[in-house]
Amino acid sequence: MSMTAYHTTSSTADLSRTRRANTEAVTVPYLGASVPVGLAGASAVALFILLLDALAGHPLGTPNALGASLLRGEAFDPTAPIRPALVFGYTLLHVATFICVAAAAVSTEFTLSRSGASLSYQLAAVASGLVVGLQAVFLALSLLLDIGWVGGIGFERIFAANVIAALTMTITVHLRGETRKMAADEQAR
Repeated sequence: MSMTAYHTTSSTADLSRTRRANTEAVTVPYLGASVPVGLAGASAVALFILLLDALAGHPLGTPNALGASLLRGEAFDPTAPIRPALVFGYTLLHVATFICVAAAAVSTEFTLSRSGASLSYQLAAVASGLVVGLQAVFLALSLLLDIGWVGGIGFERIFAANVIAALTMTITVHLRGETRKMAADEQAR
């Protein structure tokens, strides 16, 4: 084999590896982006519920009651004494759930963006998907665990919290997408 043939083969192999690495890096960029988007949604819901609990005279009553129900199988009671371990445990589950749902939202935005969908379509798809997804997670959890706290919290309150989370997460997804586009434009220069 001549030196030129070896060099060409080597360069082609290197180029192929580089393309494969770049493709792999592009196919799942939403995994890392899911964390801040999920945190934004979880924080929005937490602040909304904290405000409602404070207005009702029981700050942290809802996460305490949800923690007691989910982690200990106790009856849902937002007036029960606050146990920090239950609030913390529930908060961890809450954040993890939102990060998982955020992965789907960021993936949707990324896929629609790559397919050339309009920005308004992307945002509408992400927002509506988030509302439906968050409601489905909540209802599935309540049915699977046969927990009677759905009536204790109130469907309207759950729906309002999920809409607030969906809007917050959609804005966060959009801002992250714009940042990604600016970085791509910067690299292209």
